[in-house]
Amino acid sequence: MTQHREVLGSRPQGQRALTVILILVWFGVAGASLYWGAYQHDHIIVVGGGDSAVEAALALADQPGNHVTMSYRRDRFSRLKPRNLERIEQAVEQGKVDVLWSTNLREIRPDCVVIGNDESETRQIPNDYVFIFAGGELPTQFLKACGVEIDTKFGEP
Repeated sequence: MTQHREVLGSRPQGQRALTVILILVWFGVAGASLYWGAYQHDHIIVVGGGDSAVEAALALADQPGNHVTMSYRRDRFSRLKPRNLERIEQAVEQGKVDVLWSTNLREIRPDCVVIGNDESETRQIPNDYVFIFAGGELPTQFLKACGVEIDTKFGEP
């Protein structure tokens, strides 16, 4: 159930783009206002490997029909709270969440994402939504490379 949004600006009129949800994490409250139940029967990529990314992946995986994949740039979770580590390991064992270790999001396409590793190997994964848990700093260059226009209202991006 892919939901597309009209894109305004420099793209050709009527071109659609996948919904990308970028979540910046400050003081452990990321995603508190998101209603995870709105995402059902979807293929979802969660980018990141901190507590907020894991908590989101777990919440999304609990919704009916979702297939949740995490892309994490490291080869293991290293700074999770013990309870989050236990819960994500259990979810992976049960097949509720897939984790792609040592990978990065390379490209967002209308019906899939391209995930790559350090050896330049890539693979396409079906996708409806992308959740990016980027820490406290906006990944401006990455977003621009994906064609996202940054409009700064206060301060620098």
